[in-house]
Amino acid sequence: MSLDSLPAELYHAIISFLGPEHRASSVLALSRAIPRSPVPTDALFTVIKIYKGDRVLQLYHRLRVISTNSDGKTITQEFHLECWDADADLVINLVTLLKQIKKLTIKIGPRNFTPEHLEEMTITLRRDMPHIEQLEFRFRPYVEKATYLPFLKGSYFDSTLIVLSEWPHPALKSLSIIQEPLDSSIVNIPQGKPFAQPIVFFRLDSPLGALLSCKQIASLRFHLPSRQLSRAFTHNTAVTHAHMRSLDLSTANITDMDVDAIITRFSHLEHLILDGCIALTASLGNTAIPEAVEDPWYQIGKRCALGGSRRAREYEKMINKWLEATNALNPHLVNSSKKPPPAKPVKVKKGRSGLATATISLRERGSPSAPVLPPPPPLSNVQQRAAQKKENNLPPRTQSRTPSPVPPTDQLPEKIRVLAPAPTLKSLCIRISKPSTAPILAAFTAGWTAGVAQICNQRRVIIRAWVNRGLQDPAYNNITKVVHFDKDAQTWERLDGFVG
Repeated sequence: MSLDSLPAELYHAIISFLGPEHRASSVLALSRAIPRSPVPTDALFTVIKIYKGDRVLQLYHRLRVISTNSDGKTITQEFHLECWDADADLVINLVTLLKQIKKLTIKIGPRNFTPEHLEEMTITLRRDMPHIEQLEFRFRPYVEKATYLPFLKGSYFDSTLIVLSEWPHPALKSLSIIQEPLDSSIVNIPQGKPFAQPIVFFRLDSPLGALLSCKQIASLRFHLPSRQLSRAFTHNTAVTHAHMRSLDLSTANITDMDVDAIITRFSHLEHLILDGCIALTASLGNTAIPEAVEDPWYQIGKRCALGGSRRAREYEKMINKWLEATNALNPHLVNSSKKPPPAKPVKVKKGRSGLATATISLRERGSPSAPVLPPPPPLSNVQQRAAQKKENNLPPRTQSRTPSPVPPTDQLPEKIRVLAPAPTLKSLCIRISKPSTAPILAAFTAGWTAGVAQICNQRRVIIRAWVNRGLQDPAYNNITKVVHFDKDAQTWERLDGFVG
């Protein structure tokens, strides 16, 4: 049996053994070699990569025919636009046809996409593509000739971050937003004539902060060369991004102090990538002294381990402040374990001045001028039955009570102690030039070990003090509570999300 006489099932089985990078080209070559055979050409459109902008229109016409014959559904699962000059309107129309897509990569050049184009496409993706798992936008805004139109127009892509922060579908787990670094080999700038290049995002505090709060995104890659990003996750200390597992902030302006904020705010972070952060690599250096506690690599290891301790102190301060305000607003609901001090007896002074200090008051009794009304006469049996019948015919009273926003004060302790959680970080990636690997790893490990030992010591001191005070005074256990973070909780507010 020759190759051109095989049944369609065998062609499917042969194609299934091909790798994703060679599948489309192999199927295309096979379909052209044996055009009369039932070679399945669906594999040509499973993973699509476009390297030339003029191919977008051709692909659009082909996919439109396929979607018309298959009731509006296409088999494309991955689409990668690998060119910087494709027409934005054509790309939007093409992406609209890809209803079942799972991976999408779009390259945005300086002249094809405007912020309005990208916002429109993002809204379409959010509305019609619930199966997207990986989304990537790559920006190259650099130009060879100076232009200030984006600055004057206010043409920035901040609105795209706001749209992405409202993504409702749980399938999206990985998001990449990358600005390519300026490469002199690609963008030819005349010597001696530097000028300010266009920027992608103008204000990052609020848009990036909203994007970090999107619960669906577990892996975020956000590359903005030399931009300050730490404000987005430090301007509100009450927000903890517990859903994030992997964070890549390479090429940004990140310092060693920003690492503290990152580890503190991302409570379940497992992988942190900080490649190409010039300020961080300059402060760390390319070598280390393992035994020196002042070594930068020792300090960065200790910071990564102590993120939970800093977060515990912050939440402990906020909870105790809330408890103090709540107890002050509810003075009539006092914890039963808190007994008021006994009243001191009033001392009567000797002499005439003592006569003015009265220990009793005649005004506590009823005023003699107030008339005393006689009690109402008792109702007869007929009057009692008539009143009962009238009351039964009345509609039931609706009790409107304003729900209390907090539990009763008698159920709240006076003070809360929060135990620091164990570190969750599994890997830290920092790229440096010509590193001395062994000393750096030794110093980082020593700092990490010291930080973990400090957390264990803090937990031991808090629990031991609480137990000892409870043995001396049983009421102390109702006044002070020791809690720890619930691992399954996503938010911690007041006493929600803590286990005691």
